[in-house]
Formats: sequence, C-alpha cells, structure tokens
Amino acid sequence: MRSFVLGLVVVVALLGGERAAHAISACGGETGWALPAKSVVPVHPRVVLYMPDFEAKRLPQPITKINGKVVPATLTTVDGPQVMAIIEVDSDKTGTLKITWSESNYPPPPTVTYTIKKAKPVTAVTGTFSRFHQAYRHSTVHELEDGLEVAVTAKAVRFTVKWRRDANTAWQTLEVPAMTRKSKQVLHLGEIGCNRNFAVSMLSAGIDLELTAILADGSAIAVTGLPAHIVLPALPKDAAQSSP
Repeated sequence: MRSFVLGLVVVVALLGGERAAHAISACGGETGWALPAKSVVPVHPRVVLYMPDFEAKRLPQPITKINGKVVPATLTTVDGPQVMAIIEVDSDKTGTLKITWSESNYPPPPTVTYTIKKAKPVTAVTGTFSRFHQAYRHSTVHELEDGLEVAVTAKAVRFTVKWRRDANTAWQTLEVPAMTRKSKQVLHLGEIGCNRNFAVSMLSAGIDLELTAILADGSAIAVTGLPAHIVLPALPKDAAQSSP
C-alpha cells in the first residue's frame, strides 16, 4: 500500500520492474497491513498496521466493527524503523471485521476488512530464506528494496528477530512486521524502500539468526527449518541499481 500521506499526491508507474523518474518522487510500500484485506483471522484477533515513524505520530484511533457493530479494541504501538500499530480486538464474535479510523486532520490510514472464524491453533512454523531485490528510479528520492527474505508457513503478523554476528558477540533483538509476498507471509531485513531495518553488508557477511513468528491469535512460535548461521545470497552482477 502507498504511504497514506503521499498516496494522494504521487502516482507511480512501473516500467520494466522499476519505477520511472518523476518531477515529484516518493517511496511506496512503507505503509500496509501485515495481513492483506479479506484474510481469515482467528477469534479475538491481533492485527498489525506498519508505517514510517512520522505517520505513526499522528495515527488516529481505530474504529473496529464486527458485523457492522462497534466492538472494543486496544491500540499498541511498537517503535522501530517501521512502526507497528497492533490492534487487539476485544471480542469473541465471528463474522466480518472492519477497521476504519476516527477523524483526522490528515488523510487516514488504509481501512481493512477481515473475516473472523474459529480455527485450530497453529503449533509449528517453518521458514525458507532467499534474497529480495527491487531497484527504483526516481528524480530525487533514493528507494531500494534489498536484503534477506524469510517466508514462513503460517499467517504471521510480525516477527521477533534475535541475531548476532557470531558466537563472540552478544545477541540483539529487533521487532519487524510481516508482509505478504506471493501469497506468503515474509520477513524482510535490509533496505526497505526509503528506510532500512538492517545493514545489508552485515547480512552479506553472515549472521546467527533465531526467528519467532507472532500470529494473529497472539501466539509466538519459533521458526524452524532455517540454518543457525545465514549468509545473504549474492546478487547477480547485472542486478538493477536504484537512482539517484
């Protein structure tokens, strides 16, 4: 989804897998729901909207409705390169969940509709890793998507990333939203549009990684199937480059 601050101003064209340069440049894809609209979510769901920090500072209150009736919800924000707004719906009802926003002096965040259904809890999550890369061409703004992608087998809404360079360094922790790519929930570490949540050079050198997927029911499940030490696959020599 487009940034809801700039989305009404900038129209971006895709040409040959790259965005064309325009008189006005802006980044896309920095704001969105961790699960796409019309997804099925469990009872008493916790859904996530991610956004840049400057947008989070003026985030209005969410209005949550199930089958057209307002239900209570709690909004919690988690800071980071991408701020996460976690909306916990305080209701055990099933049906159509719609999230809109209260009045704001700015264009509101995107609305979303989900379907709430009872479901068996997920007990295991596996992951596979690869490199994501997409270069863009703008007139003034540098935008690049490049880094480590981990695709998981569950409908994660966010991830807890525990990492270190090697056994001689201390573990560090990072909270990152999930995104949907090719119908799968993924983690992206690296360059994410006009921002970054991790140094690509460090990923290329390799890191120890322990990953936990946080699901819409609030459960936190360790991701299995990944090597303990991950080295980012190299880019082809002719990989596209962003400009400027």
